Amino acid sequence: MTHMKDNAFQNSQQKVAAAMSEHGVKVVFGAANPSVDLRTKTIYLPNIPEEALIDERSPASFIVRAFLDHETSHILYTKPEELFSSRMTKDLKFLTNAIEDGRIQRLLSKKYYGCRLNFDKLR
Repeated sequence: MTHMKDNAFQNSQQKVAAAMSEHGVKVVFGAANPSVDLRTKTIYLPNIPEEALIDERSPASFIVRAFLDHETSHILYTKPEELFSSRMTKDLKFLTNAIEDGRIQRLLSKKYYGCRLNFDKLR
């Protein structure tokens, strides 16, 4: 994985995540799938498609923004110590996370209307 390159769109995503989360957040590009490490407050995103770099209104740029918004919402609202138990089965953890995903996206959409627009583009 590579850290932020000299790229305006990638740099803007780092700033957006930090501002929305109100925490010191690091964004790392080059991941296979979007994810977040809540302990280190690091968001992992796939590399940004060339289309998004050329046109920030492209569908690809909305997908990147929605990934960032989603992972940032985990930093703001997910409390893993309250949500997950070591005794939970893999299937129950998957179901719990799916419910949590909807909850945190609704909360972030209430706080930042633009996030709702990004999430809606994914549907």
